[in-house]
Amino acid sequence: MPKDQRSRAAAETIAVSEQMLAGLTDVLGEDKTPELPPLHRFPETSAEPARRRIREIITGLADGTDPYDASFRPVPPSDHLPPAYLRQEKACAQFDEDLLDALIRVADGSDETPALDPGWYTIVVDILSRGCHELSFIHLARIVRVILRGDLVNLPHALDRLVSYRVRHEEVNSEPRVLDDALHRSGFDEETVNSFIASLAMHSWPWDPADLWPWLIERPEVLETWLIGEGIDSWLMVPERALHVLTYCPHVPNRLLPLLAEKATGDSLVQRRLARQILATTPAALYLACAQLGLRTSDRRLVAVDWLSSMGDQRAVPVLREALDEERNHFVRAAEIKLLQASGEDIGAFLSPRVLTDEAREGLRGSWPKHLDWLDPAALPAARWADGTVVEPKVLAWWVTLADTMKDPDGSGLMALYLDRLDPDDAAELGRHVIDRWIEHDTRRRSTEKNRELAEISGLLTYKDWQRRAESLTPADTGCYAEEIREQAARPQQSFIDEYFRNYERSYLGSAITNKGLLALTVAMPGDELARTVQTYMSEHRQRRTQFVALLSALAANGRPGSVDLLMAIARHHSMPTVQKAAGELAGRFAEHHGWTADELADRIIPTAGLADDGLLHLDYGPRQFHGSLTAKGRLRLSGPDLKPIRSLPGPEAGDDPELVAAAKEQLSASRRELTSVMSRQPARLHEAMCLGRVWPAEAWRQSLAAHPLMRLLLARLVMAGEPRDAPAEGLPAHCRRQPRGRRRRTAHPGSRVPHRAGPRHRPRRRGRRGMASSPGGARRGTAVRPAERAGDAGRRTAGHPHGRSVRPRQ
Repeated sequence: MPKDQRSRAAAETIAVSEQMLAGLTDVLGEDKTPELPPLHRFPETSAEPARRRIREIITGLADGTDPYDASFRPVPPSDHLPPAYLRQEKACAQFDEDLLDALIRVADGSDETPALDPGWYTIVVDILSRGCHELSFIHLARIVRVILRGDLVNLPHALDRLVSYRVRHEEVNSEPRVLDDALHRSGFDEETVNSFIASLAMHSWPWDPADLWPWLIERPEVLETWLIGEGIDSWLMVPERALHVLTYCPHVPNRLLPLLAEKATGDSLVQRRLARQILATTPAALYLACAQLGLRTSDRRLVAVDWLSSMGDQRAVPVLREALDEERNHFVRAAEIKLLQASGEDIGAFLSPRVLTDEAREGLRGSWPKHLDWLDPAALPAARWADGTVVEPKVLAWWVTLADTMKDPDGSGLMALYLDRLDPDDAAELGRHVIDRWIEHDTRRRSTEKNRELAEISGLLTYKDWQRRAESLTPADTGCYAEEIREQAARPQQSFIDEYFRNYERSYLGSAITNKGLLALTVAMPGDELARTVQTYMSEHRQRRTQFVALLSALAANGRPGSVDLLMAIARHHSMPTVQKAAGELAGRFAEHHGWTADELADRIIPTAGLADDGLLHLDYGPRQFHGSLTAKGRLRLSGPDLKPIRSLPGPEAGDDPELVAAAKEQLSASRRELTSVMSRQPARLHEAMCLGRVWPAEAWRQSLAAHPLMRLLLARLVMAGEPRDAPAEGLPAHCRRQPRGRRRRTAHPGSRVPHRAGPRHRPRRRGRRGMASSPGGARRGTAVRPAERAGDAGRRTAGHPHGRSVRPRQ
């Protein structure tokens, strides 16, 4: 969003919030200043003990003695200081006992203003502040005020140096109220003190937010300036700092609520989170969020719906319904409908076949978009509603044009709501048709004959051009450019033709990235099928980075195990860093939405290859039943109705259901693909978990891994160490006794100690180099050696053998 547009949206948000709060005086109550913690004032002391030390330093300077020692070194002066401030000779010549008496009186708070030479600036700020500890910060600040005599330009610099120098000896900056009090007692006015402390907090940030809020809460105008951030460098992140401070404040002033509402619906994710956290402690949060639904900016309305979703307050339902009747933006409308659905409300009235059909007729009044002429609307697959009635072709055509208009491959919003109203198979078929046509349009190439023809023309022209350049050279031309001309002219004509032909063969006629919104219609496809389509595209067209990112968004929106598994795999590794980063961000958002970490997400979406909880793949022919089971090597073994092994599924016989036979064969092919994927990816994840020392809660380990029909085979090749919740993992003979079911699990590290009672069969066999053994995936990696529970048997201790066998420990 452009800057001026953001400013207008922010101003509108603040105005709407102020209007809303004007009628909430009964809800907000009286605006009370929160109780502040006690202020520990800086003590007032006499400057008389510093008399001797000041005399020594000034006398030494006059005699040419270096005042610096090992305790402090000279600091280079600031470039903007006037030259008079840097000359110490006149100041030293001015020094006598009368002036020393005057300095002591000024340091003790006298109102007199002796005529001090500007050279005293560096003496006081740089030397006395560090070499005369008998002078306190207040003493020094009083002297500096007299020296500068209204020089407001260099005053902040002097005070900043005093604060930084005295921090080792005094608690003058323990919190800003202490510094504020010290500066007021030094004779500085309110405006100067507030300006200096605000600038100090803004730029160097010497205080913890928990210590800064008592000073800021008494100056809401400073907080307002920080929250608005206008005229302040963005790299300072001042609005974020102000929000961090307010999170520690027991009560937020009512005058700040409109600004907080603007931050809660702004562009910055960090500011949104902090502002919502602060507003959650006030009774106005729900009213402010509901007020944003009437803003003119659709982005703000969409964020307001997300804010209401995070609250989960049923009181927002009537406001949502009213806003939905007026809403015309498809993104916002979808978010509002999904929020109503999450609130337990009936959304059928907004998504009934009649409503969607009328909407399609209204939307398709014009002609088919020219930029979609490659996607024939008449070729879209027929579809049925979930109740079995036929869907008008215009409905699907309207959804296609709508998805293209929205330009967002993430179909988890409006498209997911629409497709959910269709028969699941028909919704999947629509997504399948659209992505196939999209890939065809994106990967169009010329024919080989056409590429050969173009290559011959281009190669001949290039060959003649180099020959012409070579003929224009003279023997005196010896530069690198001349050498390149001679080298290219010596090439045969066919080499240019072959080079052009290779380039033309790799080139595309166009791109479908401008129509990436169509990928939103794949949200209802089977996850493994969509993942297979995307993976094939990425392997055959390796340079289509922008298309890869769009397809990743479609995978994340699909949300089914096969799609998310591929997304996680790409997030872990991809040759293009930008693609890997995009996959990681999408996977993180998916996990955050479900309240999982990335590793927990990866555990939860491991495909099962169609195997049921009993570990069998059930293939139904109707009267005949076939089964698939896993071998010890992780392959699929088929057995017939008589339980005898077979190599492949037979053809249909009399009495078999042809549709069931076709479905069984398709399921077998899909299961084999998923099985290959899991057995190639998951051992690497387990090895990574061992290296990083990952620990699973026992229940999560049992549900996601031990009970998984494929993962329990891999776990049988590992050693899983059980850790009691209330006992240290090391130093106790935990392997000698049973542990409670509630303990945690982890893959044991190769450095783990083998129990003294373990016999030779408990120890990993050596392979190759010393200390290395076969890993779960068969590679030469360090292997777990600690006893643990057998997968699926949480109450019994076993040691997993690194070569795939489980050995019961001796009793």
